[in-house]
Amino acid sequence: MISADNVLYLKNRFSTVWNQVQQLKDQPKSVFFDVVPSKSGEQTLIVDSQGKSLYVHSKYNPRDEAEQFIAQLKDVEQYGHVFFYGVGLGYHVEAFFRKYPSVPFTLYEPAPELFESFLSRVSLPNIPASCKHICLEQTAGHGHAFLKSFVEGIHEDVLLVQLPSYDRIFTDKVNSFSEQFKELLNQKKLSLKVNNGYEKRWILNSLINIEETIRTPNILLEKLNVFKDKPVIVVAAGPSLQDEMEQLRYIKEHGLAYILSVGTSINALLANGIHPDAACTYDPSHLNQKVFKNVNDQGITDIPLIFGSSVGFEVLKQYKGPKLHVLTNQDTIAPVFLKPELHVPLDTVHDASTITAIALQLLYKLQVKNAYLVGQNLAFRDNLLYTVGALVLRPEAEVLASDRRNVVLVESVHGEQIETTQDYMLMKLQIEEVLKNRKDMEVVNTTKGGAKIDHTTFVPLEEIIQTRLKERVVIPNWYEHSGWSYDLEYARKKATEMKNELNQLRKYYNQITGLFNDINRCKDRKDKRGLAQLFNKFDKVIMKIRSNLFFQVFIKPMNRVQEELLLKQMEKIRFENDLVARAELIIQIFGKFLYGCQVDTANITPVYDAIHNYILKLEPSE
Repeated sequence: MISADNVLYLKNRFSTVWNQVQQLKDQPKSVFFDVVPSKSGEQTLIVDSQGKSLYVHSKYNPRDEAEQFIAQLKDVEQYGHVFFYGVGLGYHVEAFFRKYPSVPFTLYEPAPELFESFLSRVSLPNIPASCKHICLEQTAGHGHAFLKSFVEGIHEDVLLVQLPSYDRIFTDKVNSFSEQFKELLNQKKLSLKVNNGYEKRWILNSLINIEETIRTPNILLEKLNVFKDKPVIVVAAGPSLQDEMEQLRYIKEHGLAYILSVGTSINALLANGIHPDAACTYDPSHLNQKVFKNVNDQGITDIPLIFGSSVGFEVLKQYKGPKLHVLTNQDTIAPVFLKPELHVPLDTVHDASTITAIALQLLYKLQVKNAYLVGQNLAFRDNLLYTVGALVLRPEAEVLASDRRNVVLVESVHGEQIETTQDYMLMKLQIEEVLKNRKDMEVVNTTKGGAKIDHTTFVPLEEIIQTRLKERVVIPNWYEHSGWSYDLEYARKKATEMKNELNQLRKYYNQITGLFNDINRCKDRKDKRGLAQLFNKFDKVIMKIRSNLFFQVFIKPMNRVQEELLLKQMEKIRFENDLVARAELIIQIFGKFLYGCQVDTANITPVYDAIHNYILKLEPSE
């Protein structure tokens, strides 16, 4: 029976969990178990698993077993959070918080029926406040959603502690959880790595590009009628692309579907005399300009460029053909400055490691009926990584020894095992993530010898032409547009407001610099009373900086990784009772972060001033 204290604890701290516990009474059992005495007299738990009775805890002495289990954990204090997978009756959880009372932890129970037995045995008010989350897995989807939210919100290193018996009792659940947990953590690490590489570049690009963004059509606002219910072929640069050149030429000549090139595939198409109906680009790197060098050198101006608003600015400066844009989630600037003339909400596409994932998001928002993937190998084929003619970012199409360092096997569209890389696997997962909830758009993978992509079907391109592409659908010069997508008066107003915010931010920087000097002097004198007063002032100025619009739109996104590191170390400052030691931490941790912010502000100010002046001079006739 659950004690009144435990009920009150859950209602106050984890009300959703309490609601789940109550609902369990009305649901059919999926796990059958018994609470029985162990040899030592302590309760233990037996679960029926595939006709076998398996112990969750020791049948002899579960408390001693738990103490030994926690004792063998290494370097626990080096982790900022501990994630318990499997609660059972909670002996190991109790042993943990007795030994590490201040280490934050999460409880995750994949068999919610068992949790009531835990509640009947353990006194929750005795659990430290360091218990941050409790999750009872209702369904696989619910568990995944919790994990995703947990990983996105955690700023510390996580130690996963799995109750050993669950490996035997809930094998499938454990395997699925382990894969998801590892995948989500890897994605977060990759996100931090990408952020570290591009955080400043995204903002610089978005700022410089706003000249093009404001005067080119927003494809999601202006061209929905062009693509709605139409077929689109997304052409990537995988080695299978070479097999499809004649089919693509036939489709282009007869206008049977819109051909959209992604990445470097435009060069392979041009080498075969095929001009796609549009090229799609989003890469923020300065190297991206190389992709379109052939287009620019040949003076080609009939291929419209659909660009993500945070794309490398060099691409837009050099591209002479028509342009359309889509806003990306990495662009924090355009949503502040731009308001559609049509008075509809702005829509964006989310960044990904492969442009195909971005292109598919775009096509779905354009209400495309059928999308066909060509050259989307995501794997090696005949010892090739790319098709001939698409090599602008690396000198060779062949698989190199360096490409084979992280080789894994993946199922092909033909059902066999083929070689690929971890990077390609991540791209595949991101494409599948885009497609899994987009049932209104059929996606067919025509890539011969490519990796199988979930939520797509494999049909050869020649069969698609014979059975589906029967009539001309491409509208000549579909990309032409007169007028503006955005309210220019609103943009001018926002540009002036942002200039005022920039001036205010500079004043806050001066104030915080003075406070750093004062804190340092009081620290050296060990003036604790003075430090207490300065900390209060410091907090107020930090709040002003963080709420400043210029900081939020420009500077904070340029320092994502640094802010992540700052948040990781905030606990040290918060729990440091010695004011002199706390002052040292503030100077070290905040000093580095704010210095970087001030440098970025100084560097971006001349660029902003130029864009500010450009926007103020805009007239509808331009």
